[in-house]
Amino acid sequence: MATDTASFKITPPRPAYTHPAIEQHAVQFYEDDDFLLESVTRLMATGIGDGDCAIVVATAEHRAALDARLLRRGLDMNAARRRGAYVALDAEETLTRFMVGNAPDPEKFHDVVGSLIERSLQGPPLRRVRIFGEMVALLWAEGNAAAAIELERLWNDLTERKAFSLLCAYPMKAFAAPGQAEGFAAVGAAHGHVSPTERYVELDPDDRLRAVAVLEQRVAALEAELATKA
Repeated sequence: MATDTASFKITPPRPAYTHPAIEQHAVQFYEDDDFLLESVTRLMATGIGDGDCAIVVATAEHRAALDARLLRRGLDMNAARRRGAYVALDAEETLTRFMVGNAPDPEKFHDVVGSLIERSLQGPPLRRVRIFGEMVALLWAEGNAAAAIELERLWNDLTERKAFSLLCAYPMKAFAAPGQAEGFAAVGAAHGHVSPTERYVELDPDDRLRAVAVLEQRVAALEAELATKA
């Protein structure tokens, strides 16, 4: 799988971490579910509070945990669902609606996901749609990296047709095995914003700079490794 590593830039953590809620297509890498869930909770709570539509396409476990966290923030989730401000879908079931064999079908994807976004935009004036999805992470976990990258590409195509912001998320352990460097670079290159795991977000400013220097060295080594395979 050829990868343009020049377009993959590791974004250093910000001094005060705020999620790129308005980024069109962002990715969050994480090590612990609590970190991911808190990040997504902030994103969804802000969207619902602003009158936007928040769409979650996640596992049953993550959907239940998000519901509980949003309720603890005082949000009336039943009311949000009734007015179309919150839509929660099962990631695996949604995948079955547009996968053909081992690959996502572009026409089916646009029919399923594109129509969902279109319906969500038919609300109050200036309503935005914010999506959290982990279908790509499920495909990656199944060993179907090619389908995950293709699905990322289809999401990017959809951003050319519909107005929405999307947050994808991958557990960093998915890339821990040998030979994952090229796939990791491809995932990063598919997104407009890359957020590191909590390991770097929670560092103090001086340690962040040291960590970024280490990451720069690793990126240089990765690019050299990929160049030898080209």
